[in-house]
Amino acid sequence: LAVVLYQVQSVTDKLQPRRLRAGLFTNDGELISDQHELAFDFDSINPRDRELPVRFILSRKADDANNQQVVLRLEERVDDTTHFREYKAMRYTIRRSFTSEFDF
Repeated sequence: LAVVLYQVQSVTDKLQPRRLRAGLFTNDGELISDQHELAFDFDSINPRDRELPVRFILSRKADDANNQQVVLRLEERVDDTTHFREYKAMRYTIRRSFTSEFDF
């Protein structure tokens, strides 16, 4: 699943970069994709230069979430710990078609 994330403002002396972890989750909080560590540290004034494409690989558990809402969750690390807290979450509906490669 490919998505493009966008950093709204450029990094400056006053606006610091942010590192986030991203993944897709069911409404019950179960991870159904791989997770990515992302750096939002773009200092360009050109908005296109602040786009970050991400490709999630869905797990087999994602099949159970077909035609259901899932959550793309961005999390940030709690300072000086291994724990993360939710930064932002966006809801999507997964609609996957299942076809055989050998249908004639």
